[in-house]
Amino acid sequence: MVVLDKKTVMVTIHSLQKVNRMISKKRIRNIDSYLLGIRDNDSFFIVKKVSEIELNRLSLHGFSIPLIVGEQVLPRILGPISRINSIGSFIRRKDLPMETKFRDGCVKDWHGNYHFVDIPYKRYPREEIPAPSIELKIINISDELHVISPPLQRNNSSNSIIKHVINLFLELFGSCDVYTMDLVPALTSIPTIRVNWRILPEGEYPWTRLAQLAGNLSSSRTGIAKIQEHNINTILQFRPSELVYGAGGFRGYLVFKFPTKNLFVMENVIYGNATYIFENDWEQFSQLTKAEIIENSLVLRRIEHRAGWEDKIKSILS
Repeated sequence: MVVLDKKTVMVTIHSLQKVNRMISKKRIRNIDSYLLGIRDNDSFFIVKKVSEIELNRLSLHGFSIPLIVGEQVLPRILGPISRINSIGSFIRRKDLPMETKFRDGCVKDWHGNYHFVDIPYKRYPREEIPAPSIELKIINISDELHVISPPLQRNNSSNSIIKHVINLFLELFGSCDVYTMDLVPALTSIPTIRVNWRILPEGEYPWTRLAQLAGNLSSSRTGIAKIQEHNINTILQFRPSELVYGAGGFRGYLVFKFPTKNLFVMENVIYGNATYIFENDWEQFSQLTKAEIIENSLVLRRIEHRAGWEDKIKSILS
């Protein structure tokens, strides 16, 4: 129980829980939303627990049954992604003149005899893309078998291969997880606590031009997810000791704890808000509306999501 300026608020903190952001889709187009906890230049793995896969499906992919720890296979072709993985693909160069190619054909002459012939046709030149040839391996993690990818590294030149590996796992297994080089799920590398209240609940906004702010908060403009991801990763690179999220889950505010600095950073994944920096009793502040926080000057720093946001965050957390 905490008391805030004649206001009593019940706060209940549940036991420590692990949060695992499993990727469960048919295919992804952008990797940014799925690599929370993985910083630039970090290495990581894409992983799937064997207990979540039917054994006959593993056999179909080429693994021995019973499974052998350490066995590594190039998955058999079962769909478009595994086909690209095994034999590569190509780009039609429509910017170049069409060329004459030939295909085999079989024709019958007037006497009923068949002859093999070359049949000409026109097509655009093709630029061949080599097969990634990603091989999957069986390993043991904490006495449980997993299928694991080769190590991947997050950088500007690796987006394509990372997306390919994730989509390969999705095609073969239906879902997958992102693991750090320590072989733990990326999002559980930070201890996580669930609380039964929404952090910074909706309240009266003290700013003018309320309509424009509300529009920004509900926007789904192209590129917005990349900005959200960048903001979260900027904070994560300073290695918070804990991550706390409210009833709104990952669509609400996140609190990153830096107890050695006596700082608590509240960030919202909905672009258009601001980042709030608190000292000491952040649980108390989280029960107030934004208007109450600002009017009472309870926040140490409020950093709007504008130009210079990243530099200010780094200056505070460095």
